[in-house]
Amino acid sequence: MSAGVTVLVPGKVILSGEHSVVYGQPAMVAAVGRQMSISLEPAAEYELVSKVEDKLGLVRELLKKSGVDPDTVRVQIQSEIPAGMGTSAALCAGVIKAAHQFKEKELDQQTWYRLTWESEKKAHYNSSGVDPAAVIYGGLLWYVRGKVMEHLKIPKQYKLVLVDSGKPKESTGEMVSGLADRYALQKSKYQRLFEQTGKVTQKMREKMEVGEDIGQLINDNGKLLEEIGLVGGWAIKISEELRQLGYGVKITGAGGVKNGSGRLMVFGSSLDKIKQMGYEAFEVTVGEK
Repeated sequence: MSAGVTVLVPGKVILSGEHSVVYGQPAMVAAVGRQMSISLEPAAEYELVSKVEDKLGLVRELLKKSGVDPDTVRVQIQSEIPAGMGTSAALCAGVIKAAHQFKEKELDQQTWYRLTWESEKKAHYNSSGVDPAAVIYGGLLWYVRGKVMEHLKIPKQYKLVLVDSGKPKESTGEMVSGLADRYALQKSKYQRLFEQTGKVTQKMREKMEVGEDIGQLINDNGKLLEEIGLVGGWAIKISEELRQLGYGVKITGAGGVKNGSGRLMVFGSSLDKIKQMGYEAFEVTVGEK
């Protein structure tokens, strides 16, 4: 058994297809440079030092499932990953990998992905598996639930600005289950919106594979997410302000309606200009150098 281990796991952004991916449509997702660090070291009793919320007790549960007695370790978690950018997937993946390294147990990528997806289902009600895929396999992925996971090669990098619209009051699980309830009541409406989203995602893949502008497609996806009912009033206001300036804008992640809607993904803007408008934001890059 190791004296102590530290693992790093990236966050992610969904370029197109969040929520509709749960219902069989494709999604494009990319790992980003922002990371979560999970450290384990021997201790006389269990201690969790973390600013990442773990209301469901996933850390202890994952340690046990991975063969580590929680009462014999100190766990330290540090994160640069904001809400909506794969925090739960990174937490599950990181604890599982750290625990296996701590016990000096083998962990192949496929098993790591399966264990992470199974764990994230507890946090997200009906996880599509797209977030675990991104944080474990990395790069830019084309993902269809239970069918296809394909690394995409694109000829150029895309710079995206992530704007803070406020922390969602709802959890990802609540957003997913709420949509499932609405889908059950109005299946034809939501099926139409999901299929339209799938077509946008397909067009985005085609554009990115030849290095073309994706701003309008980001807007198309963003407006569909608003129609589906996943975006609150403040986030819509910010989105419309930026769209009027010619930018592509959408939420990236589960969204939220009662308070904030998490991060807005903005294409075609400079980070400095958005900060001058008074918004908290940072830049990420999608695509290999």
